[in-house]
Amino acid sequence: MSKKVTKVIVETVDKVVKLDDDREDINLVEKFNHIVRKYAHFTCYLVLGLLVMNAFRRSGVKGLRVFIFSLMFCIFYAISDEMHQVFIPGRGAQVTDVLIDNLGSFVGIGMYGVIGKFKKVIASN
Repeated sequence: MSKKVTKVIVETVDKVVKLDDDREDINLVEKFNHIVRKYAHFTCYLVLGLLVMNAFRRSGVKGLRVFIFSLMFCIFYAISDEMHQVFIPGRGAQVTDVLIDNLGSFVGIGMYGVIGKFKKVIASN
C-alpha cells in the first residue's frame, strides 16, 4: 500500500475530526502510514482466514481439522509473504508482520466459526 492511500485516509478523517491544527499534511501521512499499513494487513488476512475456512469447509473438511488446516494455511502464507519480501530491494521480512497477519487470519477463522454456530442456532429455532 502506498502513502497515497494513507494520505487519502488522513485527509478524509481530518475533514470529519480535526486531527491537529498546527501540522503539515505530510507529517500526518508519515505518522499514520505505518498504522494504516498494519491495519490493512490485519484486515486482508482476516478476509483470507474467512475464505480459507470456507474453502476447506466446502471441500468436506469437518470438525477441529477445518480450523487447524485453515490456520496452518494462513500461517504458511504469511511466512511465505515475508520471505518473498527479502528478495525485494528496500524491503525486509519482519516477525511482527507475520504475527499481525496471523492475528488477522485467526480472527477471520474465529468469525467464520461463530457465524456458523449462530446460523445453526437460528436454523434450529
